[in-house]
Amino acid sequence: MKTCTLEINRTNVGNLSLPTCICAAALWLLSGCSELSKDYHYEKYIYVPNSSLTMYVGEEFQLSANPAGETFSWSSENSAVATVDATGKVKAAGIGETYIVVSQNGAETKVTVRVITPVIDNIVVRPGDRNARFEIEINTDKVKSLKITRTDTNGSLSVDINLQRGKFSFVYPDLPEDNIRFSLVCSDAFGNESEPVYATVSVYNRDTYADRLAQRQIRIATKLGNGLSIAWANEEGSYCELYYTDLNGAQITKIVDVRQTPVLLTDFKSSLSYSTVYVVEFDEATVDTFRLAAVSPTLNDRSHIISAAAPCEIKAWDFDFGGEGVGYHDDGNKDGGSSYREYIGDPDGAGKVDIDGNTENPDNIGWTDNGEWTAYTVEVIDAGDYTVDLNVSINRDGGTGYLFEIDGVAGDTFHLDNDGSWESFDLWYYTGKHADQQPPVLSLTAGAHIIKFRHEGGFNFRAIKLTKT
Repeated sequence: MKTCTLEINRTNVGNLSLPTCICAAALWLLSGCSELSKDYHYEKYIYVPNSSLTMYVGEEFQLSANPAGETFSWSSENSAVATVDATGKVKAAGIGETYIVVSQNGAETKVTVRVITPVIDNIVVRPGDRNARFEIEINTDKVKSLKITRTDTNGSLSVDINLQRGKFSFVYPDLPEDNIRFSLVCSDAFGNESEPVYATVSVYNRDTYADRLAQRQIRIATKLGNGLSIAWANEEGSYCELYYTDLNGAQITKIVDVRQTPVLLTDFKSSLSYSTVYVVEFDEATVDTFRLAAVSPTLNDRSHIISAAAPCEIKAWDFDFGGEGVGYHDDGNKDGGSSYREYIGDPDGAGKVDIDGNTENPDNIGWTDNGEWTAYTVEVIDAGDYTVDLNVSINRDGGTGYLFEIDGVAGDTFHLDNDGSWESFDLWYYTGKHADQQPPVLSLTAGAHIIKFRHEGGFNFRAIKLTKT
């Protein structure tokens, strides 16, 4: 049987790890033990802690190698990019990439060296009145200067950075009103230039800018009892300034973000007009604001005015804004097919109220269940007693019941007889189908009130009519 012996020369083990030793022994065993005795010299394996360096021209870095205490040879494959002395000190000489080679006794390893030009870390360009403000951030002290060049004319502006790091702000003057593209190039202390970065800004002329702006259009502005909802039609502008009279009679001016549509004004009373606002922020101290001439839109007025002059007919689907718990309560899912509430700009959208019919002309609220309600904010002009009538179609054995709650105070419950149909709307309940029955009478003071129509379900519901007695 052949016996093999591995002799390890530990003189130059240095900082080599146990896994390295094990791998070396395994390689020897796999070689077939061609010799009875082998010396494994660890000095043939060189370890450099830094496998790569990224440097700027003129910078120096001290490399080291293991095993510690040994003498190594250092060289550069391209001294125009980086040089290295006999101790392993590397100096960046020019832009590019090369290798530093460290060797000993026939073994060698390489360190990648990349020499780069400094660059801008962050840039913001703000439009101004025939100029542009550049705000840049540089996180190295290797930038000597910065050159900003117009790509359309090659006109340029040079800015001294003077090897400082930090945030810098400067203005490029005398520009035309246009979308202008710039290139920005950094230079170091040795004249090396970075790759350009690009930025585009829309420069304006204050004297003519407003003439090119477009008014934001309103798709629909719907007034219900408890507010006005504005649904915007296009994407021109980011803000509008609204002017209106509030519930207390005060004249209100309010800036709204029209990118969030619809906008709900719960304090609206009357007299809406608006202007589109364009805000151009040049810097923290200079903000140019352009307002177009105010216009007054036509309102889709669905509010409920109660007076002695004429009966007030409240459509079932024109309940208050505010969604579940404010404008209505509905126990189930939305079953009706109408998109009426989205159409009028209700911020709650479809909600869960089961409105049947088409988008612009609903037919009724259906799929009603016990405990559901809808709320209607009304404006009473003439105080007094008002007789109630209902346009409903009941289809439940034994009929159903309902009551009115005024400003949180519930009234008596009334019974509605079964029609045996979901579509019996030709006649009003008390003045047509059941003239023999006594209708409810609501006593209302002048001013605003919230009327909730609470019911037990089992019917379709079109309208409430209030007539001064």
